[in-house]
Amino acid sequence: LQLWQTDSSNPVMLSDHLLPNDKADKAPIPMTISDDGSTVAWSRGQNMTVFNLAARKETALASNTGVMGLALSRNGQMLIEQQSWSAVLWNLGGDAPPTAVVLPGGPISDIQFSPCNKYLALGFLNNLLQLHDASTGKVIHTFSGHAGAVTSLDFSPDGALLASGGDDGTVRLWDVTRRSPLLTLSSHDQPLTAVAFSPDGQTIASISSDGDTRLWRGGTEDVLEDARYWIEQAKMSESHDSLQGELAAWTKAIRAAPEEASSYVARAEVRIRLEQFPECIADFQLAIDLAEPLQRSELLSRHSTLISKLTSWKPLDISSSSEIPCWHFTLTEPTDDW
Repeated sequence: LQLWQTDSSNPVMLSDHLLPNDKADKAPIPMTISDDGSTVAWSRGQNMTVFNLAARKETALASNTGVMGLALSRNGQMLIEQQSWSAVLWNLGGDAPPTAVVLPGGPISDIQFSPCNKYLALGFLNNLLQLHDASTGKVIHTFSGHAGAVTSLDFSPDGALLASGGDDGTVRLWDVTRRSPLLTLSSHDQPLTAVAFSPDGQTIASISSDGDTRLWRGGTEDVLEDARYWIEQAKMSESHDSLQGELAAWTKAIRAAPEEASSYVARAEVRIRLEQFPECIADFQLAIDLAEPLQRSELLSRHSTLISKLTSWKPLDISSSSEIPCWHFTLTEPTDDW
């Protein structure tokens, strides 16, 4: 195993390691190097080695199963050991011996640390993605949306977006801060094998199993630009008491970001002020269907007043007609206080 410094026209060998020559084990050696170039890690069988380049220090770690893959945080202070049905997060920082936290969740397909080393993203073969606190290993949020296994992950350089590629041939963008789906990019006919942001965050590259490569132009701000513009237009219409203008702006915002549940709620609130109650119910139901479990609970709690109006509204006075039209609103997750 040779380590080279390549930031000049004349590459320099930094280290030369002779790994054990086990003829019975010809499997590839998982290896990773931190983005800052401070640390490199590799494994053979159940034995892992972490090498600090500055201190010229090796640390031996032992896995309780075979190592499927390795990933170092950007600063080299944390290491993820990928196993067949779980992952182990190793804290390498400080003078204390390395500590390990097991991250269960199922068969893992890809692992990525965020640029700020704050988050850890795990992709799974069961269609899910998980966002973890990189310092503790605690699950922060679980994303769902792919119709097949998640095959590849990458954070935008500013850490605001997470891109995922899947067996369903789509690239999906997730808002890391708001923990919500943002956009689906779909043009591949075959499962994706890799997805990556450019260093400036302005382009996303994706490649599928048939070799088809796509470049998607539009950075963190550009992806949100249309939706944000129409959201601002909606707010301006609201301040000028232009309900129809507000409704039209929210409709365009939804077209720009169709997976944003809160936009459907906002449009539902406008519709109820316009007394468009059947459409309002449909919008709110779409928001509930799109929302993740935690976001769904927040929506139901935050918009209890809106739901109260929906469930108590009567389209006609009972004394004026014997036949009262009625729209049914069904809660998918009623709370105990209803």
